[in-house]
Amino acid sequence: MKFEDYPFEKLNRVLSNITPNSDYSPISLTIGEPQFETPDFIQTELKNSTNLLNKYPKSRGEDFLIDSIIEYMRNRFEIYLTKEQVGFNIWNKRSSF
Repeated sequence: MKFEDYPFEKLNRVLSNITPNSDYSPISLTIGEPQFETPDFIQTELKNSTNLLNKYPKSRGEDFLIDSIIEYMRNRFEIYLTKEQVGFNIWNKRSSF
């Protein structure tokens, strides 16, 4: 099976023969790449949760995550969802494109 290249890989090929104007500094267009240190409380929580790494999450998602998404959408946007309406894809960039 041959997947399409990621959009930014395609863009890099298109731009590969272009010489940038040296009068300007490049603008970073990274998306979702942290540019800061991970806070201590997150590192501690990750370290304390390593016992959960011995199994994959359910493909449908864990109940506590689905419940959290429903609560967030309700509190933040006043959108009322049911568990059947919550879907997500974890660890897979391909589903984003």
